[in-house]
Parts: sequence; structure tokens; C-alpha cells
Amino acid sequence: MKYILILIILTTSGFVKAQCWSDLSVGRTHVLALKSDGSIWTWGENRYGQLGIGNTADQNKPVQVGLDKDWKSIEAGSDNCFAIKNDGSLWAWGYNSAGELGIESMSTYKNKPIQVGLDKDWEFVSSGSGSTFGIKKDGTLWGWGAIFFATSNQLKPIQFESENNWKSVSNCSEHILFLKKNGTLWSIGKNYYGQLGIGIYSSGVYTLSQIGFNDDWEFVHSSPGVSFGLVAGGALWIWGRLNDNQNRQWNMPVDPYANKHYWNNITANTFNFFGVKNDGTLWGCGDNYYGQLANGSNKDIYYDPTQIGSENNWKKVAVGTYGNSFAIKKDGTLWACGLNDLGQLGIGSNTNVLTFTEVSCQSSTANKNINSIDSEISIYPNPVNNILTIDLRQSDAKLTDVSICDLNGKSIYTESIIQQVNTKKQQLPIDLSSLNSGLYFIKVNSNKEIKIKKIIKN
Repeated sequence: MKYILILIILTTSGFVKAQCWSDLSVGRTHVLALKSDGSIWTWGENRYGQLGIGNTADQNKPVQVGLDKDWKSIEAGSDNCFAIKNDGSLWAWGYNSAGELGIESMSTYKNKPIQVGLDKDWEFVSSGSGSTFGIKKDGTLWGWGAIFFATSNQLKPIQFESENNWKSVSNCSEHILFLKKNGTLWSIGKNYYGQLGIGIYSSGVYTLSQIGFNDDWEFVHSSPGVSFGLVAGGALWIWGRLNDNQNRQWNMPVDPYANKHYWNNITANTFNFFGVKNDGTLWGCGDNYYGQLANGSNKDIYYDPTQIGSENNWKKVAVGTYGNSFAIKKDGTLWACGLNDLGQLGIGSNTNVLTFTEVSCQSSTANKNINSIDSEISIYPNPVNNILTIDLRQSDAKLTDVSICDLNGKSIYTESIIQQVNTKKQQLPIDLSSLNSGLYFIKVNSNKEIKIKKIIKN
């Protein structure tokens, strides 16, 4: 079999220094994370290319998406991903059957980042199953995919409403919450359980409706059948149906915890609630079948959130669709627990865990794989005069892409170069005769691993 390899032209900063985690977003069974150096990483299920690494192989530890280090914000949809760069451009990859990537096609999936249009003024993006909403820097609101205000799927962003004071969106597909810059909160979509918060139960309301008259909303989160919101000071309000063993439900915002908790960050899915309090402690409640409450057991905890551990240095918490949870500490370390059948915890195995286990920064290809001896990829000779050989040690290994940068992170190839792997020996020769003498870094992606190695050109 022949493998075609393209030396990708990418602009990047350095490879070497490992960085810790600054943000994460969790999809159905995959995770998208942002490091403090501006690089983005993914792991978990990759059936639809939602990891953005050029193939569809699942990964149980973090893998870098490309080489760019100019990413600003991230959003994991159900089976896809979105990310905004520092220049305001919006990029998307993964599942796209309803046009939810916004790339003017309905191809089943894309396994590498593709820019959404040419605009460079995106500020915020929120994706649900089949639809996506974005806010531009001028405060205008846009939607694409299977959106409720269009008669057919929209393959590129179209403006929704004419106002220009939108701040954020929480899109769980069934219903959507919109927060304005003036602190007012609005909703639209299905309403069987009162999740729109407008005082009625109905099959749905498909015109924007304001939730109450408050103008101090600061954060909102929607999940199928239920909604959560934080007001100034951190008080939590909930409406819709809680799957808390009593199936409590409300059609207007209520405080079921009687102002006993004040939160800095919250997240939830249909079966669990998690939050970081203003004092940095982490709390959670709900179903615990896979140990997602991180308390070392499978015992469910209903009604009232219970503290997880005793530490008070938590920064952010996130959950998947079901069965796992993730949290970042103020020191930038990332922790995960619960269901892990597709490697979605990112801990290097597919085994469920009942307590928080660290997703190590050392899984960074910029650190771990440099000059690695125990590897499925061999790169030689080093130093090299003209021809560098990449050798796959396993017969079932498949190279996906290769790139070379100098010490400043600058790409040293300005055009695509197509090579063929030796079918029998699984080898790829690369002609470096045109390179100046010096030190470089080569990054090799395969379906088995990612390896970065320092090479010397004579």
C-alpha cells in the first residue's frame, strides 16, 4: 500500500516548552483543550474527525491539533469542534451532516480545521447537535446549520435578529439561551419541562422570549430539559426538569438550594451538576454510575451539591454528555474521572476511574517525544546530510502528515511536497539537501503516535 504524505505549511511558535491547560470544552465523547501557549489539543472519540488531527483514530491522550499557537477560544460541539484565533478568524472540524460547521457544504465530516468564511471579527461561538451560533465583535448574532429561524439548513452563517448587543449563547440544540450585554436573558426552543423559563409549559416557543425582568445575569448554561444561570454575586438559578430522583421541575427560575451556594463557574448535563464556588472549592451532585462525582465510589448524590475533596484551588469544571467530569485547577493542571470507554478522559488508557486523575501536560508532543527511544517511529540519520528517512516500526502504522520548523518555530517549507512510503519497509525518504546547515524540529504524525524530534542538518 502507498501512503501520500504532505509537508504542511504552518506558522507556529516553538516546540519545546510544555505548557499547562488554560481552558477546555467537552463534547459528547471527545474533549477540546487550550494550553496557555495558545496551542489546542484533543482526545477521545474521533469517528467523525472531531479531533482535527487528519484521521479518524480515537486517542486516549492529548494530541495537538496542527502546530499553530495563536488560538484564543474553543468550543466542543456534540461531535465537532470550533476555535477562534487571535486574529478573529473562526475554524471548524468534525461532524457536519446538517451544515453546522458553516463551511458552505454538508459533507459528513472534516478531520482538519477549516476556516468558516473569511471574516476575522468573531468573538464567541456555541455549538449544539446540528446547529451553531456565533457572536461577532460588533455584538451581532449569527447562526448556521439546522437553525430554528430558517426554513432549510444554512451552510454558512446568517444573521439572526438585528440587534448588536449580544454577549453569549448556550446552545444545547433543543433549546437555546441568549445573554445580552445589558444583563437580560432570553430563550427559544422546546419547552416541555419549562426549560425556557417563561412561566409556561409547552411543546416549544420559537420567538425570542425574555426570562423575567432581571438585568444582572452573568452566565447561562443549557442542557436538554433544564437551564442554569448565575446572576451578579454568584447566586444560582435553575428552571426546567432536574433528574434528581424526584424529577423536580419549574417553568421559571428558582433557587432550589436556598442561596446556600455562590458560584464562580458551573456546568451540567441531564444527570449531573458541578460548580466551582467563589472560594475555589469544587462541588457536584447527581448520577454517579461511572464515578463521575470523583468521590471514589459509585453512590449517587441527589438534592444538594456535595463538596468534592477538600482543595480550594479549582478554576473551571466541565462535563460530557454523560458519565464523566473534568476540572482545571488555578495552577493549570487538568483532572478527569468517570466513563472512559473511548479514551475521553485523556489519561492514556480506556479504563474508568472513580477519582480525579491528572491529564498530564507531559503528554505534550513538545516534550515527551523529543529524541524518544521507545517509539514506533524512527527518524534517521541524525545529523543528516541530504536524505532523512522516517521509518515505521509497525506494519499497521500509517503516516498522516509531516512538518519541519526551525528553532524559531518558522515553517521551512513553502510548498506541499508529496512523497511515497516504501510499501514493504514502511519508510519515507525526505530530501533536505536544500536546507541550510543548522538545527531543526521535525513533527511526524501517524495513527499510532505523534513524534517531534530535533534534527541537525550538516
